[in-house]
Amino acid sequence: MEFADASRCSKVSLVCHPPDRRLARRRVRARADAAGATCLRGRGRRDAGSAHRRLLGRDQGGTRQERQAFGGLQQSRRRLPAHQAIKLKPSAEAHFNRGNAYLGKSQHASAIDDFNQAIKLKADFAQAFDNRCWARAVVGILKQALADCNEALRLMPSNAATLDSRAFVFLKMTNFDAAVSDYDAALRIDPKLAFALYGRGLARLKNEDAAGESDIAAAKALQADIAEEYARYGMQDTR
Repeated sequence: MEFADASRCSKVSLVCHPPDRRLARRRVRARADAAGATCLRGRGRRDAGSAHRRLLGRDQGGTRQERQAFGGLQQSRRRLPAHQAIKLKPSAEAHFNRGNAYLGKSQHASAIDDFNQAIKLKADFAQAFDNRCWARAVVGILKQALADCNEALRLMPSNAATLDSRAFVFLKMTNFDAAVSDYDAALRIDPKLAFALYGRGLARLKNEDAAGESDIAAAKALQADIAEEYARYGMQDTR
């Protein structure tokens, strides 16, 4: 979450479509800051599997954040679909929610379009900058993604999810020192971010730092399919 985000206001429910799990995790963390407008961010990684089953509440052993995310999904069924909300009364929140729904379905261009509209309507919408950063990073629009992450961090400093996303941008840019620095910062806030641990491991190995091996092992202990998740976003372990 960032998972494929299930928008509270979207007709396209992530109950039917596997979520972008990274987005969902991020959005759970940001819900309070979004003042009720934030949808579960499917960094919404964004596929089926054990994390998705936990998100859907089938596995009661899921993390607290995932159980909260499931509560958000249940609420989404009772809200007006985003398309209808935008037609009735365009708002930054409605575009943001629909953008998250698109992001959850890996429709990145449509997600970016909605985040653009959200930011036009609300210039200090930190979560919209955050999610647009992620969407752009996934499809390789890296300079703009970096600018979005920088703005999101200006608006909400020390946000682990955004630091994690910016680190991913740096990793794709092959700026491995900057990636390690941001992953370090994210992990100081949340030491059990599997995505950050794995990314830092890749960056360290690219810098010929053997400590990367322990990071990757720790990430896989937290999320068994983390390597596959990174591969879906265009970053494969090529050791």
